[in-house]
Amino acid sequence: MLRGIWKARELLFTLVRRDLIVRYQSSVLGFLWSFAKPLALVGIFQLAFKHILGVTSVVPFSLHLLVGILAWTFLARCIGEGHWVILAHSNLIKKVKLPVEVFPATTVIGNLVNYALAMLVVFPIILIIMSRESGVSWLQAPVQLLLFALVTVLLVALAFALTLLVSAVHVFYRDVESVTEIVLQAWFYATPIVYPMDQLYRKGAFAKLGGADHARLVEILYWLNPMTPICVAYRRILLYWDPPPLEVPDQKVLLYLGVAACTTFILYMISQAIFRRCSRHFADEV
Repeated sequence: MLRGIWKARELLFTLVRRDLIVRYQSSVLGFLWSFAKPLALVGIFQLAFKHILGVTSVVPFSLHLLVGILAWTFLARCIGEGHWVILAHSNLIKKVKLPVEVFPATTVIGNLVNYALAMLVVFPIILIIMSRESGVSWLQAPVQLLLFALVTVLLVALAFALTLLVSAVHVFYRDVESVTEIVLQAWFYATPIVYPMDQLYRKGAFAKLGGADHARLVEILYWLNPMTPICVAYRRILLYWDPPPLEVPDQKVLLYLGVAACTTFILYMISQAIFRRCSRHFADEV
């Protein structure tokens, strides 16, 4: 499948360019609108979690929120837009023989461009604020960018696997979009995006969820969520090098990143098999 996408790379880049132009050509603020929703969510969660519920973090809470929300927004947009990506190109699919997997790839790459542009704005802000807050050196920036890119590769792979899956199944079952919205909402709060991980350990959340006997099992299941180590890794890379008190050490984060990579690979293989099976009937269904 990846080989087919590479062979159709010229079509892929053309579709990505077209989608970005269509998205921003009639907009006064252009890309800034894509950045506006995450900023609005940061403001809402800052008010709700910090000022009302009293949640605290070892770094400025707004930055804590922004890093997690941007990563989640990328994933959620890929999945959300992926539902209709095959149906939106029904004319091409019926008339031209081409690798249809290029359409989910277009969605992921287009949103990756938005994510990269957002981080170009956010990363200097993080460096400025954190250099004042905790004395983080600007000399660390190249290492941070490299590590950030490696984690982003895993995030993109996860997004592509899920986009493949929903884009194929949604052609035959239109209820998939509604189900996905519910799953994404639950997944959002099952991931440490709006709350710091150390809060879970400080308040003994795992023991409350599973009881004292099963607290360890609940903790492992929580970390098996691939977005958990991804979000934690992003914050370790961008906001602080040393783990906060009560949080897990870097070695454990690396371990679960490896588990997330294995989970993503298995998910990709399953999604690829389902997509190929379904793609034989796309022309009839769309």
